[in-house]
Amino acid sequence: MNIQAAIFDMDGTLLDSGPIWRDILQGIPVSFGMDISDDDFIAMYAMTWEDTVTFLEKKYKNAPLQVPLDNVLTSITDAITAAYAVNIQCKPGVPEYLETLRQKGIRMCVATLTPTEYAKTALERVGLAPYFEFVITGDDVGADKRSPDIFLEAARRLETAPADAAVYEDSLIAAKTAHAAGFKVVGVYDPFQVYEFDEILPYTQATIRDYRALRDAVPV
Repeated sequence: MNIQAAIFDMDGTLLDSGPIWRDILQGIPVSFGMDISDDDFIAMYAMTWEDTVTFLEKKYKNAPLQVPLDNVLTSITDAITAAYAVNIQCKPGVPEYLETLRQKGIRMCVATLTPTEYAKTALERVGLAPYFEFVITGDDVGADKRSPDIFLEAARRLETAPADAAVYEDSLIAAKTAHAAGFKVVGVYDPFQVYEFDEILPYTQATIRDYRALRDAVPV
């Protein structure tokens, strides 16, 4: 691909955070007696944090709970804060890959649905923050990745047209959105995702199964 800019998703793309999100969004509510199905989790995993809160509030508004819902949400928030501050790590080979892009003069940013404070904390802790000009979140544009707004705003800030930018995503929904908006798409394999990886291929110009294999073969 011939690109001027790269827009990276964070969770599942740069950071190996999928299992931790499952433990938090599904495990914590279940520990309080709430029934969080796999479909519920999948829905929440694709939402902004504000939408996740709204989802849980609507689902359990009139349901009998062991503790007030606010207590559950506080426990989830505390767990997320700790995870991004301490536990979540980047995927193997990511720093070397980003360094190669930087040496090629490609401008980079992060576009994530994770709240800004968590994203910045984790990226700084694992040493990835210096590679990115900014972090943009779903809260900044008021939409999740079923809308192209977050990608379009990222491209605007990077001063590039969608056709000259690559969106790196592990999410099938986000890959479809970016593709439809005219971006090049790099599909990143994450074993945590629920879809078969082959499903993302029609929407991509390149794929990454392991960053460590691309040190000498960056697809740009």
